Amino acid sequence: MKKIIGIGSALVDILTRIDNDEVLKEINIPKGSMQLVDEKSSAVIEKKLENYESSMAPGGSAANTIHAMAKMGIQTGFISFIGKDETGKFFENSMNSVGVNPYLFHSDTASGTARTIISADGERTWATNLGASLEINEKVITPEIFKKWDYCYVEGYLIANKPVFVKTISTAKECGCKV
Repeated sequence: MKKIIGIGSALVDILTRIDNDEVLKEINIPKGSMQLVDEKSSAVIEKKLENYESSMAPGGSAANTIHAMAKMGIQTGFISFIGKDETGKFFENSMNSVGVNPYLFHSDTASGTARTIISADGERTWATNLGASLEINEKVITPEIFKKWDYCYVEGYLIANKPVFVKTISTAKECGCKV
């Protein structure tokens, strides 16, 4: 069976059900939207939602794909940055629990989160803080990472980081990975 490594944002999805959309107005996020937020805004949102029940799941576009493939028995790996915090530990443990081979670099920056606020009518609103995952850089992309993999799955959002995007594709191809 072919082996697949992915690269992208390591995020933890924090899912919170709300009973009243007033909280969305209070945190100034339009219902049904996805907003990128900084660490300070993320903390304010967390405080506003602390009285609601929340659950966590590993997240991030490529990470979700790699996680699902691992659950189907495919040998997978994942490259990203996480914080040296409980959120990062949760992400790493979640990936390890399904057999993903992690290439996770640790940062002093908080781990990334995708706060999913679910309204009573089921509409989802996101406040995403990319956190440590933004620190991925071309220096960590080495041939040693790609040598044992057949395919490299690149998160589409990575195109915004052209140096990493180009280095990932060229290094993976040099090592015989199809991208």
